Amino acid sequence: MEISAEFHLGSTLYEIHPQVINGWIVSLVLWVLLFLGSRQLKNADPRETPKGLALFLESFVTIVDHFVKDTMGERDLGFAPFIGSLVLFLSVANLLGLLGLEPPTTDVNVTFALAVFTIGMMCYTASKVLGGLGTLKELFFGEFPWLFPLEVISQLARPVSLAFRLFGALLSGTILLKLLYGALGWFSPVILPFLHIYFDLFEGMVQVLIFIMLAMIWTSMLVEVSHEK
Repeated sequence: MEISAEFHLGSTLYEIHPQVINGWIVSLVLWVLLFLGSRQLKNADPRETPKGLALFLESFVTIVDHFVKDTMGERDLGFAPFIGSLVLFLSVANLLGLLGLEPPTTDVNVTFALAVFTIGMMCYTASKVLGGLGTLKELFFGEFPWLFPLEVISQLARPVSLAFRLFGALLSGTILLKLLYGALGWFSPVILPFLHIYFDLFEGMVQVLIFIMLAMIWTSMLVEVSHEK
């Protein structure tokens, strides 16, 4: 099932792709759930165990905090909200295929925007220690200034690698499932649910883990150098 929209601006027709609309739906659903959960937590009695959505959010925050602490160290625990936001958005977005919707991550513009934002967050954090010029120097020159051309290629490859890895994995699974639905016809409801479990659930969650792990490792490396200097 695809949800798309078209509108005219003057004499030009513009189309909003299904992945963009689904991305808005994911963001809206998460915003509503987080808003309701935060209200439950504020009104909860600290002497009692939270229940329902409040319990899920409290458990999720605890898990993310421990994950970031074990990967990046306690000093960089401030990255936990950013990492948690990535996990929530990517997890729900990648699981939309189970509902018959196009995952937002099958659009390279979405994955590239997430990758660029992640790299930008990494550079911003380092700039608070090294300053803007110091961060650029560390990224593109490092300890061996004569390797500047290779460092430029290396830094530009990071967002491209993050974006296309996530995009390619989700898009390939979506295309394969569409082809199988057309080929199997009436037999697709019997066979394809097992493939949905692999492509939408297993592969989708694996890609979330890879994305956040690379983001944390690269950020931790740069921030570690920043603190040392």
